[in-house]
Amino acid sequence: MHSNNIFPTKGNLLNLKRSLSLSKMGHNLLGRKKQVLLREMMRMVASVNKIKTEIDICFFDAYSALIKTNTTLGLRTCYEIAQSTSADSSLKIKQTSLMGVELISVDFGQDRSKCQYYLTGTDSQLDATVVLFNKLKQKLAMLAELEHNIYRLTLSIKKTEKRTNALKNLVIPKFEENLKYISDVLEEHEREEFSHLKVIKRNKENL
Repeated sequence: MHSNNIFPTKGNLLNLKRSLSLSKMGHNLLGRKKQVLLREMMRMVASVNKIKTEIDICFFDAYSALIKTNTTLGLRTCYEIAQSTSADSSLKIKQTSLMGVELISVDFGQDRSKCQYYLTGTDSQLDATVVLFNKLKQKLAMLAELEHNIYRLTLSIKKTEKRTNALKNLVIPKFEENLKYISDVLEEHEREEFSHLKVIKRNKENL
């Protein structure tokens, strides 16, 4: 049913036509936004599946190398090197945006491979282990970035879908219903006015 608060005037008819046009345009734009976000999310999901496989391999390689390093240098030496190594602050998180959705991008910086231990008393096996763990760290950071962004995209897609459905099922039908009501009333008034003018003309002719 049409709104009880709307008056059947030509001004309201024009306003409703503009509102209906904007609502349909908004519905189309939201539909396009949803498709773009879905495509990006599916691309990220495919990347997640790929990188998880790579992480499994990196874990195996890194810890296998660590076992060899523990054997060649000894557990005590490896422990002392680990304790003397400062925390890595090279990872930076940057904010990005896609269709108004706030996402993140992980920047690995420039000093991620910087040596933090003395070369004396160590060997190439330790160097290889450090390289492998740095690679693992990068993969894990990439996975965290992807999973965070997928979560953000999922929320935005649900919100966009909700707004799209509201426009399609509530707002646009209501505008169309009110538009039809006003058009019908105005046409009826025009017919009545036309009939009234015909009666007046006929009466004048009979005088």
